[in-house]
Amino acid sequence: MRFLSQREEEASLSNSKSRLTVSYDNIPRHRTQLHQRLLDLGLPTQPVIREVLDCAQYYSLKAHELLLIEGESADRFFIILEGDLEVVKEDQDGAETVLSHLRAGDVAGELAYIRAHIGPQRYVVSVRARRDTVVASLSWNRYGTLPTSTETNSMLFRYFARQAAHQLEQTSSRVLEEIKIRSRRLQAYAVLLVANMIAMSSFALFISLYKGFFDQDGYGFVAMTAYSLSLNFILAAILFYIMKNLYLPPRLFGLEFTHLPSQFAYGIVMSVPIILVMAGIRYVLHPDEAALSFYFLSHQVQGPFMGWPELAFAMFYALVMCPIQQFIVRCGMQVPVTSALGSHRLSSAFWGNFAASVAFSIIHLPYSKMAVLLTFLVSFYWGLLFQHRRSWVAVSTSHAIAGLAVFYWFGLLRIS
Repeated sequence: MRFLSQREEEASLSNSKSRLTVSYDNIPRHRTQLHQRLLDLGLPTQPVIREVLDCAQYYSLKAHELLLIEGESADRFFIILEGDLEVVKEDQDGAETVLSHLRAGDVAGELAYIRAHIGPQRYVVSVRARRDTVVASLSWNRYGTLPTSTETNSMLFRYFARQAAHQLEQTSSRVLEEIKIRSRRLQAYAVLLVANMIAMSSFALFISLYKGFFDQDGYGFVAMTAYSLSLNFILAAILFYIMKNLYLPPRLFGLEFTHLPSQFAYGIVMSVPIILVMAGIRYVLHPDEAALSFYFLSHQVQGPFMGWPELAFAMFYALVMCPIQQFIVRCGMQVPVTSALGSHRLSSAFWGNFAASVAFSIIHLPYSKMAVLLTFLVSFYWGLLFQHRRSWVAVSTSHAIAGLAVFYWFGLLRIS
């Protein structure tokens, strides 16, 4: 531990004092609250409690305001009188982990107090108010002594030492549990990786059969559809089964189903740039056609809307295939890869999106090389928007609109 110079110590303490707002309102009520909290803590005698009451200071915090800052010089501990706070720890990547919550009667910063007699200390965690909060503070001098009698200092020191030992035991249990979670998460990542590798390998084999056998006999599309459906359903089932072992919140996967109208609207808005790009590509490659006119492709894949089979397939594609594919690509690849590399790193977000877009574009190899490139670009675009607003519903909606536009509106499957 690096000891602070006197100048560093004084500057840091001055900043911490000026940062907190002293509460002058309702001091009698705060003293009554502190008296009760001290009784709850187990302080045995009224003289000790009276000494603590006389030297305590009271501070108020607004929601999201910091009580302690990790790394800041420590000169006091706090007893929470009312409110709710969270203890957070920041890793080297800047990612925050909530270690615990503090409520009325709990104490913050006591670990620095019991170590203050060996030299100046820094707070090892940050403590942030979750809502409006009132705290009482007791400060110590450079020798680690509170402005109370020796008996009171000794009693408080023994009490907080016992409490710190208990908290250390609880923290050790949490660390062991976190190690177990990370181990299970790593296993889940491995299963996802193997499943996707097998899927891509089998798809490469299918492509060779598709080009050399299925397509020549006139039922290439039927074979491709059957294969794609089975592959998508198998991958989706594997992902759904192991998602619980990832121990990631559903919101991270975009699997929240509140405010559905706004999610659908966001997906529609997401599709507008894609439609305009499609129109531009069609205008460049087929200048003899009106860029926004409807071109029903009659010789590949679905064909025009000439009967119920084509309409049924279009509905099945939009309502089943697109959501399943986005579930696999976003929830099964983009989110796990990003989380495995470190969700708070910008490079992790890029590589997670890149891996998902590559996998999604490869399954369009039966169409054309140009289709693979365009699919990669639009998938990367969906990934960026998915990172901005976690909504599986939105990207599935945009996928359905863009896919139907490719098949029935612009006829871009003609591009080789």
